[in-house]
This record gives sequence, structure tokens and C-alpha cells, in this order.
Amino acid sequence: MANIINKFSSILFFLIIPNLIFGPAIPDILLTCIGLIILYIIIVYKRFDLINNIYSYLFFIWFLYLIIRSALSIDPYLSFTSSLFYFRFYFFALGILFLIQKDDFFKKYLFYVIIFTYLFILTISLLQFFFENIEIPFIDQYEIYKYHFHMRLKGPFADSIMGGYLIKLLPLLFISYYISPKFMYKNYLLIFIFLLSSLVIILTGERNAILLLFLFNILILFNKSIDSFYKFITFALFILVFVISVILYPALISRIVFTINQFNFLNTDGILTNIYFKYFINAYFIFKENILFGAGPKMFRILCNDYVYLIPDSCSTHPHNIYFQLLAETGLFSFFIFLSLFIFSFYKFIRLKIDSSRKHYNIMFYSFLSIIILLFPFSTANNLFNNYVNIFYFIYLSFFINALNLQNETKTYIA
Repeated sequence: MANIINKFSSILFFLIIPNLIFGPAIPDILLTCIGLIILYIIIVYKRFDLINNIYSYLFFIWFLYLIIRSALSIDPYLSFTSSLFYFRFYFFALGILFLIQKDDFFKKYLFYVIIFTYLFILTISLLQFFFENIEIPFIDQYEIYKYHFHMRLKGPFADSIMGGYLIKLLPLLFISYYISPKFMYKNYLLIFIFLLSSLVIILTGERNAILLLFLFNILILFNKSIDSFYKFITFALFILVFVISVILYPALISRIVFTINQFNFLNTDGILTNIYFKYFINAYFIFKENILFGAGPKMFRILCNDYVYLIPDSCSTHPHNIYFQLLAETGLFSFFIFLSLFIFSFYKFIRLKIDSSRKHYNIMFYSFLSIIILLFPFSTANNLFNNYVNIFYFIYLSFFINALNLQNETKTYIA
């Protein structure tokens, strides 16, 4: 019975990965099912150790804080829409952690699921790019302007989020590679998908995704299990992919120059022009009025209107940066929690020592790397309380906890 439950949970998780292409609705249902299954396992099989630990205590303190802050916000109903059922993401993470520890089916097939998802996305994206008039069933048609720096390659996605999806999934691709059994040409398949996805990420023109892709490649250079020669080859191939991208998408250089110029965020008259800096400063104004505990989840979209007269066009649903959103909506308390998690992950990443099992080392390496990518302070970000975003956060939280267990305990959870 337990094996059937584990396999069913694994299949539900496998379905989440490709369904994220089409929006958060189906993945949200699937993750809730996984959370209910792990709750059933905890109660029926008395696996109270899954919640009786420091990670669960810290999460439920954070969850209780969100509930209280929502209740005390100026619009509790709106704020509760993001905080009241937030706990379901943690049970989802516990479900994944349980599968990592106990289910060989999960470890065996996760890599295949991610590979086929990538192949589906990359195939459609490259067909759209090279054959502009091609009609693909169930995929929206749109024109691609390769010589215009506002071009967006969307692939099978309805919105321009493909680059963000691909870069967020990359650490999981590498983790799944190391937890899955060996098979012929597995190494070549990983390298092929990595380089091809790098090409497509760059061709999307999504600046934040491209920034994180460069960060990902730089962080790989710290991997102690890879020989220096192979690091050089890998990075050289990535640079080659970037050069090819520029050739295929000539306006990319103009887009990069445009981005650099945006850091001169004041014009000659001293007026703020960069839209993201406008959001950040508006968030800072909200933070100054609620320094310790913030204004409450989802309150930026309401309170930003109070400062539009000072900073035109500075209002949105969220400040487009995790840390500014934390400051504005949940205050210094949560800001330091997330910043500490980022610093702690970076510390673990840098201090990670290679052991006799290079597989375990690499599982830990890419698990810590994933948190660095997700919580990188100098990148723009989606709404922290968005369901779609939290699926990625809590997937990697489960692998992060597993990495800490691998590092701190003599018993390893991944055979």
C-alpha cells in the first residue's frame, strides 16, 4: 500500500512540471493533493518526525506571522488570499522530501520527466524562431522581430515567462541527473539540453533570466567534482552559445546596452526614469511607515497609490524584487529571515567539501545553488506570494532540507 501511495505521489509531482507551462491552476491542485497525501502518511503511519523538526518549527512561525500580519492589514480579506492557505506549500515540500528519501520510482524517473519537458519547450521555441510562419496546434501564433530589442520568444507559454521557467528548472535538472540511475549517453544528454536551453533562454530576451543564467554558469565553476579542464570547456561552450545567440538575434546587444543605460536611472533633469527603481522606491516609502512588521501580504498594490504623486508610474501588484517586497509587506523581521537563508545557502555552497561520493556532493551542490539563484538579491522577481512562484520555492526547499540532512547526518537519504 505504501509503495502505491509513493508512486501515485511521484506521478502527481511529475505532472506538475509540464503543467506549469500552461499556468498555476492545475499544478496548484496537484500540489494540494500531494500535501494531503503526506498529511495522511504523517497521521496514519505516525511519521511525526516529518514535522517534528527545526524546519517545520521555523516555517510555522513564519506562517503564523503572515496570518497575524494579514489580520492587522488595512484589507484583511485581500491579504488573507495569499496567507491563509500558505501552509499547503510546506506540506507539498514535505511530500517531495518524503519521496526523495523513500521512493526509488521518484528518483528513477524525475530526470526523464524534466528532459522530456525541456525537449517539448525547446522544440516548439526553436520552430517558432526559425520558421516564423509555422502553425503549431494549440500554440498561439505571434510575430518575432529579431532585429527589435523588445522581441519576446514565448514558446508554448501564454506569457513571456519561458526564460524564467527554464532557468528556474535548471538546478532541478542537474539534481535529478545525480539522483537517477546511470544509463548510456546520460552525460551527453545533460550537456545537450543544458546548452540548448541556454540558447533559448538568451533568445527569449528576458533580461533577468539571462542574468541568472550567467550566474548559474559562474557558480558551476565552484564545483569541486569537475576538473578544471571540463569547467573551461563547459564555460567556453556557453560563451559560444551566447555568441551564436547574438548572431541569431542581432538586437540582443542593443538590448544589453539599453539595460546598462537604465542603471543611469535619473535623466538629465534628475527625474527617476527606470520603472523598477520606481517600484523599489515606492516600496521603500511603504516600508518606512511599517518598519518592523510591514503593511501585510499583498498590500503593496494598494498602498503604492499613496506615493504615485511623488513617483509617477510606480504602482504595480508587487515591487518586482523579493527583498523590497518583504520590506514593504512583511517588514524587517521577514527580510532578515530571507536574507539569512540566502547568506546561509551561499556559505554552505562555498564551504561544501567533496567526499567519497561525488554524487552526494553534487546533489548538495546544486541544491544550495538553487536557493542562491531563487533568492539572488539583485534580480527582479515575481510576486513572492504568487502560487506559480511558490511552487518553485518549495520544490527547492525540499531539496535544500535534504542537502542539509545529507551533510549533517551519517545516514544518507539518497542511495
